[in-house]
Amino acid sequence: MAYCIGQIIGIVAAIGCAILPLFRKKWQMLVCSGLSALCFGLNLLLLGETGSGFIISIVCVIQTLIALWHLQKGVPVTVRENAVFLVLYVGCGILGFRSALDVLPIIASIFNMWATFQKDVHKSRILILMNASSFFVYYLMLGSTACIAELIAIATAIFTIRKKRTERDGDPLP
Repeated sequence: MAYCIGQIIGIVAAIGCAILPLFRKKWQMLVCSGLSALCFGLNLLLLGETGSGFIISIVCVIQTLIALWHLQKGVPVTVRENAVFLVLYVGCGILGFRSALDVLPIIASIFNMWATFQKDVHKSRILILMNASSFFVYYLMLGSTACIAELIAIATAIFTIRKKRTERDGDPLP
């Protein structure tokens, strides 16, 4: 039963990943990212995977809340905060390290850390694309429905990056 619920939560995460790159405002992207990370963590927990992917999902939720606070207060993220989250993502990823596969969430989390604290929405989308690509391979190897979420995130990120680039350059879409 927990397995089925975990897979359903993975589908909910898929919906979050599908709409994440489409938001125009950073706070919307952050809320969606935090909720998706929470769903990914629950998905992995219910699948019995409490390795680096699960631990990193929890750190991601915390970082997202802090990024929302920074955005709301208009306070810039400090180098120290970036360093702390880099250490947390890598350190927590290593704590949950059980196999070579656990390297992928660590790499993906570093992209996520940069995307979360990035002010520029376009750069955030590029980092989201890198994050989703890494997590796609991870979830695919685990056999989790969350891989669908990441595949959708990859597609929408590419679409949005391309669309925004052509809008900015004034070129019509091919």
